[in-house]
Amino acid sequence: MRFVKSNSMKRLILVFILILSFCVCFSALISSNVALAVEPESYLDALYDAGFGPNVNTDWFINERYLDLASAKQYFDDLMPNMDLDYLEENPVVIAVIDTGIDEYHEMFTGLYDEDGHSLTSVTPGYISPYDVLYRDSEGNIIGKNTASNKNGDDEDDLTDHAYESHGTHVSGILAMLIHYFNLEKYIKIMPIKAAFLKYNSATSKYENAFNTDNVLGTNGAYMFAVNNGADIINMSLTSDAAWNSSKFDTYKNSVITVAAAGNSGKDSSNTKYYPAASSSVIGVMNYSKNNDDTAPTMYSSSNYGDAYDICAPGTEIISSVTDNFTVTSATPMYNENDVLYGRLNGTSMACPVVSFAAALLTLKYRGLQPEDNQIPANAIKEFLLHKKKTLTYKDVEYKVLDLNSTIRTDFLDGSGEDSIVIPTAITIDAKAKDLTQSLDDLKPITFTAKLDPVNYEVAPFIYWVAYQDDGEEEVIGTGKTIQYTPKASVGYTKVEARMDYKNPGPSDPKYLYSPSVQIEVKYYMLNSTKAIIVSNDSINMATDQTMKAGETMNFSVAKYEYCNKETVTIEWYVNGELASTDPYFAFNPKDAGEYEIVVAVNTVKSANSTKVIVESNNEGKVKMEMWKIWLISTAITLVIAAVVVTLIFTRKK
Repeated sequence: MRFVKSNSMKRLILVFILILSFCVCFSALISSNVALAVEPESYLDALYDAGFGPNVNTDWFINERYLDLASAKQYFDDLMPNMDLDYLEENPVVIAVIDTGIDEYHEMFTGLYDEDGHSLTSVTPGYISPYDVLYRDSEGNIIGKNTASNKNGDDEDDLTDHAYESHGTHVSGILAMLIHYFNLEKYIKIMPIKAAFLKYNSATSKYENAFNTDNVLGTNGAYMFAVNNGADIINMSLTSDAAWNSSKFDTYKNSVITVAAAGNSGKDSSNTKYYPAASSSVIGVMNYSKNNDDTAPTMYSSSNYGDAYDICAPGTEIISSVTDNFTVTSATPMYNENDVLYGRLNGTSMACPVVSFAAALLTLKYRGLQPEDNQIPANAIKEFLLHKKKTLTYKDVEYKVLDLNSTIRTDFLDGSGEDSIVIPTAITIDAKAKDLTQSLDDLKPITFTAKLDPVNYEVAPFIYWVAYQDDGEEEVIGTGKTIQYTPKASVGYTKVEARMDYKNPGPSDPKYLYSPSVQIEVKYYMLNSTKAIIVSNDSINMATDQTMKAGETMNFSVAKYEYCNKETVTIEWYVNGELASTDPYFAFNPKDAGEYEIVVAVNTVKSANSTKVIVESNNEGKVKMEMWKIWLISTAITLVIAAVVVTLIFTRKK
């Protein structure tokens, strides 16, 4: 009996433990922030067919020896509840892909599959899947453009990818795969821009992709479309050994991150540079593969390399979405999964979107954690991305390698960690002293540069600039390490400060660092008799002889009078030596023909500059007067003759 009781008690305890364990697990499950990513089953099938084995959910570069995506995703899953997700959904991070177009109906982009990744067989027209990754307007239309339509002979809204290797679809597919893996379809979007056209290559007897700088960088080109339509990152998996004008990259480096492929010629940049990757404001991406024993990355043999480029990322044997134009070879096989097509490609073009996605993750992180009015500028995100120290060695030179997991985990605003950005302890301003005193009539932009101590970063994150007067409100006049500021057209003093603010780890502990102010003085224009130049009221120089007619009016003033202190400056006008007016604006109205000399005096001192006015007779008036006299005389004679005739008639009758 005691034995039975003991067993019953054990059973009760065991049941209690099981129930408690279930409750704990269930509680953990429902409170977990881990997002359940869904990738299309067709993609997983393609990976399986490619030989990556069952139960895989991405390519070879997933594991901890390369990008370590699993750890990176876990970190992001834990971080998401701390972000303003509503704000992020309304303001997603947008990656513009300037390439050969896109298969916008591929399920990698439309997300037309269920929560298990199975393709949807039928959907309501206009339905937008929660797994859709394309950047759309409120009506569901894709925000994109065909900037090569003048070359292709198609429409500006035709984004069709006709490239024989499905280049743009493949590049965008890599981004889409990573977005799906991290379950960030709501918060990271792809903006497809078609900038390539097909050009016949007689050497290969093929039509190949071609770009020109006008389609890409022109006023109506792909780059400006991306900038003007909200892109945060611009992916350019295109390259040329001809130098590009990098001014647009420099101009917009604070607002967009530009990422470009280094090219696949196996050349050192010390001999040949490839653009736009070699531009200083662009992140140039080289291609790495796994080494023979799959233990570490190694530079791929065809990748361009050198100090003109910035970072290496995986770009070898990458499986992604393709179109039915895809050219199948032994090196580039295609996988048809129930008419959903995938293909394998190599190159820096494939490595480029991996870096673009890393930039998007960092942008998303700080957009979600920072206040809306204190967002991290794009050039700071670039510095964060390139700050990590993981490297590979190629031809005895070390090159930076994208360390995705470590990069997104680092709090670059902390300053206390070994790998984080060290927060400066002092900030000062450099500016040319001669530019700090200006005349109201000739205001010019002043270049201000912030100098940071102890680490003077090439790109200075978190810096913003304010200008203020003693009795006025502060005005933010720029962000970043270097700005240009033109003083306002107002006499007086303006102070400029560079400020840095950031947050330490922990509950909102703001830290601020202000530079000593730099003072700008704007003075009145110092008008005197030597500088006095006579002009018309519409500022035309009157130094040459002027001609007018008697009875007309010619207006005179002194150049730049509007910029001087009118309380301390007097103006006098002399005509042929006689004082004619003390009004700053002189209306000359001669009645008689002749030559007149106009001289201006400033503060009673006559100017050596004068204007001669030749006044001609107003013959038109004289002619009118003579005609009037003739009419009067004719009328009088007519009346006299009439009177004589009437008198004679009456005399004869009598």
